[in-house]
Amino acid sequence: MSNIKYKNDQERREARKAVYKRYYDKNKNNPNFIAKRKAHSKKVAERDRLKTAMRKYNITEKYYHELMKRPCEACGTTEKVVNVFWKDGKKEERTLNHAIDHNHDTGQVRGVLCGHCNNSLGRLKDNPDTILGLFAYLVDKDNSIEYNNKIKRIMEVINE
Repeated sequence: MSNIKYKNDQERREARKAVYKRYYDKNKNNPNFIAKRKAHSKKVAERDRLKTAMRKYNITEKYYHELMKRPCEACGTTEKVVNVFWKDGKKEERTLNHAIDHNHDTGQVRGVLCGHCNNSLGRLKDNPDTILGLFAYLVDKDNSIEYNNKIKRIMEVINE
């Protein structure tokens, strides 16, 4: 293909695209091809998350990797969480990575949260009054021993 002369860059790009399409059409059902594509997609996604975090929060690659190794600072989980939802009448699952939590006004990094805690905090709009209101609701409605121990721990943190 390198010996072929093209009239312009657009023609060369179109020819290259045709080669890729033929290769894809030939291999799209090949398990090895599918596995390689998935692995490459994951690698690209992780690279993009890293670059975005470095640019958005002005952090180093080393600090990013340190953050991602930490457990969620709200619930303590170290695992990626799975979000289950319904789309077009079908049940779908999406794996949520740990997220860098930051102050939306200053951009300062506060820590790391699991996907569920990050989504919850976002839905509550980082509003302490709403969060404490929900906390008070749970305390009022559930008087189990497990909750009482958690409440004591939370009250210790609040009173520090």
